[in-house]
Amino acid sequence: QMLNKSRNVVADELLFTAKAYIVLKKGVLPTKETEEYIIKKCSETLTLNTGEETGLKPYEVPTSIDFLEHLPRTQADKINYPYLEELALQEYEEEKLRISEYYDQQMAMLEEEATDKETELQEEQTVIETQMEAMRAEIEALDERISQDIESSTIKV
Repeated sequence: QMLNKSRNVVADELLFTAKAYIVLKKGVLPTKETEEYIIKKCSETLTLNTGEETGLKPYEVPTSIDFLEHLPRTQADKINYPYLEELALQEYEEEKLRISEYYDQQMAMLEEEATDKETELQEEQTVIETQMEAMRAEIEALDERISQDIESSTIKV
C-alpha cells in the first residue's frame, strides 16, 4: 500500500511548496518516472463511487517527492510529522546552499572573464597608442622633409 502525506515546506521567505514522502509498494521502483506519475495522478480529478468529483487543490499537489523505506514513527507509533518537516527544511537549506554556491561560482567565472577582457582591451589600447605615436613621428618626419624641400626649392628660384 502506498502512503502519502504532503506537508508544506518553506520554499522562500513567504512561499511554500508541497513535498510528499512516500513509501512504495514492494516491487515499485523509486524512479523519476514513478515520481512524475504520482505527481500527475495527484493533479487529476477523481470521481468517487458516489459520483462526486474530488481532487487536490493546485497548491496541495506535490512538486517534489522523497521515497522512504518507511515513515518515521513517534513512540506512540504515529507518523512523526515534525520530523518530516524538519527533514524537508534541512533538504531545503542544503538546496539553497547548493544554489548559492553555484551562483557564486558563476559570478567568479564572469568576473574572471571580465578581468581577462579588460586586460585584453588594455593591451590593445597600448598597441594602438604605440602605433599612433609611430604615425605621429612619421608625420613629423614628413613635415620636416616637406619644410626642407620647400626651403631648398625657394633658394634655387
